[in-house]
Amino acid sequence: ASEGDGCAVGLVAEAGVGKSRLCFEFAERCRAAGVRVLEGRALAHSRATPFEPMIDVAKAFFEIDAGDAPERAREKIVESLERFDPELVTELPLIADFLSLAHASIPREKLDPATRRDRLNNLFRRLVRMASRDASAVLLMEDLHFMDSGSESLIEVLADALAGTRILLLVNFRPGYAASWMR
Repeated sequence: ASEGDGCAVGLVAEAGVGKSRLCFEFAERCRAAGVRVLEGRALAHSRATPFEPMIDVAKAFFEIDAGDAPERAREKIVESLERFDPELVTELPLIADFLSLAHASIPREKLDPATRRDRLNNLFRRLVRMASRDASAVLLMEDLHFMDSGSESLIEVLADALAGTRILLLVNFRPGYAASWMR
């Protein structure tokens, strides 16, 4: 994608048809071509685990691996923020809390739910813009039909933030799933 033509593509089909396999193959080809791929996947139990797919996307953005100790993960967040937008380092407490990486050395902010949601929305808007600042990127969200409501609202924020980016938002879901942002 070139500057300014960020877009969203949805793949809809019954279970077992191969939506995930097609997305996997596409993502692998993108990676082989040097395109950054950020993935989030909702699982059947995801409705009971708030923001699980969005946490996956954020960890991919910050290049946090499953084996990273919480201290190393926080360091990666700070390194990324300093590289992309030093002003966002002030959001470390929010990001660390969202990713369950909070530590006694990082004062936890006491936010009411509406303020926390607004700050997370703003943060994800800015992260989307940063994800494609230097090159095109793919944001792959799998199995939207299993998404929790918090993740769905953040995907809506991401979809709205695509304009002016070089991001392809690729989603897949089963028939019957619909979200307001898809219009």
